[in-house]
Amino acid sequence: MSLPDQLWIARRTPPNRQSFNQVVNDYGFGVKPKGGLWTSTYSPETGSGWVEWCLGEQYNVPAGYRWRAWLFKPPADSLVLEIDTYADLKRVLEGGFGISGPGSSLHAGGMGLDFERLAQHYDAIHLSERGQWETRLSHPHSLYGWDCESTLWLHWPWAYGEIIGLGVHTWGKPVHDTRHRLRRARRDL
Repeated sequence: MSLPDQLWIARRTPPNRQSFNQVVNDYGFGVKPKGGLWTSTYSPETGSGWVEWCLGEQYNVPAGYRWRAWLFKPPADSLVLEIDTYADLKRVLEGGFGISGPGSSLHAGGMGLDFERLAQHYDAIHLSERGQWETRLSHPHSLYGWDCESTLWLHWPWAYGEIIGLGVHTWGKPVHDTRHRLRRARRDL
């Protein structure tokens, strides 16, 4: 599967191989692994689904809405597991890439992804926008906690593709400026 350009957001330094941690199953939460690297499909207008989610939740939004960003151009031959529907998730889990037991799933009877085993077969897992909505509150298997369209890189991705530093971009607008606008409106009356 060929992925479109991916955006990686960070507060500090550019991504580097030394700080990349291999994926390890997390039996405390189960829905996401420890390690890996997360990107989201790049949009020049909005940044990415991750930027949009952060803005909507007011989660880790940088001062002045100035995001430090890197663009990753994945090669066409990347081995990507695409989850576009609940049926895709169910097929993967029941096809030998699921784990069960305490901490592996949000719901009793559900399974979580075996990220360690998936890393033996794929470079990345891509959850599409549609897949995110179909698996968000699904039962018994769920990817609640992925929050938006995203790609989890199971291996250091820049060994395969090109990385471009985009510098600092401004995405989003202040949503907490209501008080100031109201004072200005009253003054203008």
